[in-house]
Amino acid sequence: MRTFRKVVIITFIILVCLILFPLVAFNIYKTVQFNRPGNIILGEISYPSVGEMDSRGFVVWEYIIPGLPEKGKTGGNEFVRRLRNGNTLIVNNELNRVLEVNRAKELVWEYGDTTMGERLGWPRSAYRLSNGDIYIVDCGNNRIIRVNQKKDVTWEYQGKDTSEWVWDVHIVND
Repeated sequence: MRTFRKVVIITFIILVCLILFPLVAFNIYKTVQFNRPGNIILGEISYPSVGEMDSRGFVVWEYIIPGLPEKGKTGGNEFVRRLRNGNTLIVNNELNRVLEVNRAKELVWEYGDTTMGERLGWPRSAYRLSNGDIYIVDCGNNRIIRVNQKKDVTWEYQGKDTSEWVWDVHIVND
């Protein structure tokens, strides 16, 4: 029984690698995240949507980002992450926004609305902390900011020049 289980797991991993490697390597998907039930969260750089695919390859959830051109054109979904609360955090560098969407496809939070003075320039990734704050890597402005749920910037690191280009952040202890 254990041998059979190992063979199934190894076969699944090989199939996933064979399917996902070409997609990621050719820049179709920028973000791939495996979640607990065996599904895969995908951020499509060439389409205006993010989605979740089950282990059989069927799309079980898709969110089309409003304000982007139709499929086949750039989508700019640089980073996608399923949060512990079940919502999906999306970094879209085409619209320069960070979005949080629930399973019902409702927008529950966003940052980057220029009419509100929230300027992002080519955001690359975002990480939610346990207290609800979000770190946003804002590459175009060469900075990392920490934003609370009220959209106040509570901390900022500004790179001095291109020799200290801000590209990514990893949370070590939350």
